[in-house]
Amino acid sequence: MNTSSFKQYKSFAIIFSSAPYENNIGYEGLNIALVLASLEKKISLFFLEDGIFQILNHQNPNYINCHNSSLSFKIFKMYKLINFYISIESLQKRGLFSNNDFIVPVNIFNISKISEKIKKCNFILKF
Repeated sequence: MNTSSFKQYKSFAIIFSSAPYENNIGYEGLNIALVLASLEKKISLFFLEDGIFQILNHQNPNYINCHNSSLSFKIFKMYKLINFYISIESLQKRGLFSNNDFIVPVNIFNISKISEKIKKCNFILKF
C-alpha cells in the first residue's frame, strides 16, 4: 500500500479477539493502533471473545515472565479519536459485567451493534 492510498482511510477498526500473552498478536495490534493514533486517524478498538482480557484490570504477567502490555492501552486516553468497544456477550460468557473491570473506559454493546460499528469503518484489522 503506498502512502497516498493510505491517506484515503479516515477510520480504522482494530479487532482484538485473542487473549494476551498466548502469543504476540495482541501486542502487534496495540502497536498498529499506536501508529494510527499518532497519525490522528479515527480508531475504534473492539475487544471480542478472549480479546477482552487485553484490557482487563489487575493483570500480573510477571508470573510468566511477560511485559504487562495492557498498561500501554492507557496511553489512548490522551487521544480524542479513539473509542473502546466490548460485546456484552463476551463479558457475560467470561463472568465480567462492569466497566470498572477494565483499565480504560469502554462502551458495551451487543454483538449486532458492534457489527454495525465495525461496518462503518473504512479499514478493518483483526488481531
